[in-house]
Amino acid sequence: MDYESTALTAELRALSCAYHIGRDCPERNDIRHYFSVRVQPRAKRNAILGELGGGLKIALTAPPVDGRANEACIDFLADLLDVPRSSIVIVSGHSSRSKVIRVTGLSSTTLRKRLNQ
Repeated sequence: MDYESTALTAELRALSCAYHIGRDCPERNDIRHYFSVRVQPRAKRNAILGELGGGLKIALTAPPVDGRANEACIDFLADLLDVPRSSIVIVSGHSSRSKVIRVTGLSSTTLRKRLNQ
């Protein structure tokens, strides 16, 4: 196994350990929350449109070209949640509209409040 596949395996283990908001991973010292989003690129404005299939549906103005929609998704969530960009990571779905997002540094209660604003 090379370094990349080892890192991916560790990330997937963490993902399976704490997949939904409110489940903190006991293998980690920091709080990590995972949730799914469905991105609608080229929208009129950046906004959360609601829930869809157990995750959030997010509208983004950026086109799905050269990772612009991914960057816009990270920027939008960082602004919405009032955390640094480095606290938001797209774990899977880099080339798909369906993504799994990891947020670090927020409690479950704070995350829910900020997503529901």
